[in-house]
Amino acid sequence: MPEHSKYELTPSLIIKALQGVQLSIAYYEKLLSFTSDPADIEAIQGILDDETRHLNDLFNLFFAMTTQHPLMTKVTDPPIASYVEGVKSAFKSAIVTYEFYRNIYLECDNSLQRNLFFTLLTDENKHALQLQFMYTKAISGLCWIEKPPIS
Repeated sequence: MPEHSKYELTPSLIIKALQGVQLSIAYYEKLLSFTSDPADIEAIQGILDDETRHLNDLFNLFFAMTTQHPLMTKVTDPPIASYVEGVKSAFKSAIVTYEFYRNIYLECDNSLQRNLFFTLLTDENKHALQLQFMYTKAISGLCWIEKPPIS
């Protein structure tokens, strides 16, 4: 049996990524129910849209590599105690996911796969920045104001 690098792109590594994305989608869907802030709703919905695209892209990559559909486990309802804790947890998860995708990217020789994982890791970096902003705003009590009030 050939030895593989920890991050060499294999079907099992794609399954791990798919499961993580599935969990992220469930998490962000639930996190949406914790906020009424329009800016946060828009940001979380944008992250959800990205995660849905990631799921489709990884699903297609798995199928291209194996000509089979991945066998996925059902995602359970993610626990979120509060909005602040949920955003903080999502931020940490985005950082870990960024590092996971970056390590795969660095191991890829195939330019199409590298391009996909570059997109995934830059999206996760963007998500982490958005979540960091939402977390800072939530713990500081700041309000995001689009336009200054008219005097």
